[in-house]
Amino acid sequence: MSGRGLLLVAALLCAGPVHPAPLPPGSATTGKAKRAPGTGVLNLNTATLDQLDALPGVSPKLAAAVVAERAARPFSRPEDVMRVRGMSKRRFERLRPHLAVTGPSSFVPARVGVKHPGSRSSARQRPAPSHP
Repeated sequence: MSGRGLLLVAALLCAGPVHPAPLPPGSATTGKAKRAPGTGVLNLNTATLDQLDALPGVSPKLAAAVVAERAARPFSRPEDVMRVRGMSKRRFERLRPHLAVTGPSSFVPARVGVKHPGSRSSARQRPAPSHP
């Protein structure tokens, strides 16, 4: 190794480890992207698997567990959903405004990254101009 290369290696070793700036909790690059909550309420006793899965913080596995629990014993109040393994008190408190056990479901999940009609995507390429 040349003298200059050796100096570069020594300088890098002396500089110490480089740590990136910490990411804010819930950012997409941490693997825990948060979904926007949506609007309306969801009847826990009549909601479909897909409707339960659309709730923020509810995985397909948790949605299936909710359906299985209500088949065994219907929910008489929203708090009863905490009987389901995986439904923590913290998760329940975030979902509480959207949960019901009677009446129709009107929950509409928030739409993220919706393209408006007529808008152009930057990823779409225009056709190359033809020259005669």
